[in-house]
Amino acid sequence: MYRFRRSGLVTTGLLLFGAIGTARAIADPGKPRPLEFSEKVVAGGPNDFLEVRYLTMRGTNFEIGKKLAEIARQQHGLTPVASADRLRTRAQREYFKRNGPIHFERMRGAAAAFGVDVNDDAHNVSSLTYGLTLPGCSVVFYPPGITADGIGVLSRNYDFTTGTIMGLIPRSGESPCTSRPYVVEMYPDQGYASLAVVAYDLLGSVLDGINSEGLSVALLADDELAELGKADPARGTQAGLEVIQVTRLLLDTCATVEDAKAALMSSRLYYSMIPCHYIVADAQGKAFIWENAPSMHYGTIVENEGAPLITTNFMHYLHPEARDPTKAKEPFKTCNRYQTLRQRIASTSGKFTVDAIKANNAAVMLQRPTPPAPRAANRTLWHSIYFPEQRRMEVDFYLGETPGASPNDPPTIRRSGYLSFKLAGDAQAWK
Repeated sequence: MYRFRRSGLVTTGLLLFGAIGTARAIADPGKPRPLEFSEKVVAGGPNDFLEVRYLTMRGTNFEIGKKLAEIARQQHGLTPVASADRLRTRAQREYFKRNGPIHFERMRGAAAAFGVDVNDDAHNVSSLTYGLTLPGCSVVFYPPGITADGIGVLSRNYDFTTGTIMGLIPRSGESPCTSRPYVVEMYPDQGYASLAVVAYDLLGSVLDGINSEGLSVALLADDELAELGKADPARGTQAGLEVIQVTRLLLDTCATVEDAKAALMSSRLYYSMIPCHYIVADAQGKAFIWENAPSMHYGTIVENEGAPLITTNFMHYLHPEARDPTKAKEPFKTCNRYQTLRQRIASTSGKFTVDAIKANNAAVMLQRPTPPAPRAANRTLWHSIYFPEQRRMEVDFYLGETPGASPNDPPTIRRSGYLSFKLAGDAQAWK
């Protein structure tokens, strides 16, 4: 386990959203092409809990941002967000201008779609937020040396409420907060192509995804810090990256875990609701967990070279016993899901097949009996599997359920089955 302080890192000529590693740009930026765009429903529908839309877009970051804003306006009723603090809005915009040209171009496109000036402090167009919530998760990275196919696999459960942001059953006419996620396949003129599951913020967030270099990421909530009373959310917009925007940064600009470490250490991060941590894996079979300190002044890196790397919603740096081999036979009481995954992985003989990996995550899916009203049930809203070397993903979505025969019986859950997505072979080039 290693600890780094962001303030001690000096970065020369590094544009975080522009080009870490070898992010490609179009050959002739003076001749922009019209946006290529398609949209279709790939899972669920109006009568299911989830309706998942699959967006593909190839074009300039300006046009991509403009199209995402149009979708946000048409499908979620979004309008330009009035600035709560003009000085903070200006400071955040200037941060993106200097450090995040990719995201700033998408902001310019969003502003154009709404008919406002991106430089007007009266409106904040840095995000396209809808149904924002607090996520929970269980994630494992299996390095190539222990899988049956000899390739790395990142396996992720996304768990959250089926209700409102407060965990309550929605009222008539009110939608559950996570009922309209997107699978977004993006080929921008600057930055890496990517394939990601997106919710809560169409413009700048990713909950999990993969890019054209094979870098794979997933975001998890730091529930433990909130429970311990150590969370200290920012009050409103700040100059920097909201924690839900970090995953988009990594996919846009990073090719390897070393790139991702440098990007995280040299970024200014904040959270306005709940702290988060990340697991990152690359096509070379390396992976790490990044955990932010409560103060956000530094981060802790957790690695487990050659062995499965497990993370849920507790903080590894607060629990070194979770990864202490001498305590592997002792129950880890902080998180039952972590304990279940650790036991299942330790008891497996031979190498892990994809079916075994799916079964491990299925064992920790949320499927308790439905709680009494007004509380809504928590469920595993999707299970996604990323194959970094192959630049592809499979994802299985929650669609709904039938309650058990009695209040203590588990429900019968309906799921979409695994859908497959893969980045195009020309993902690294502008065609």
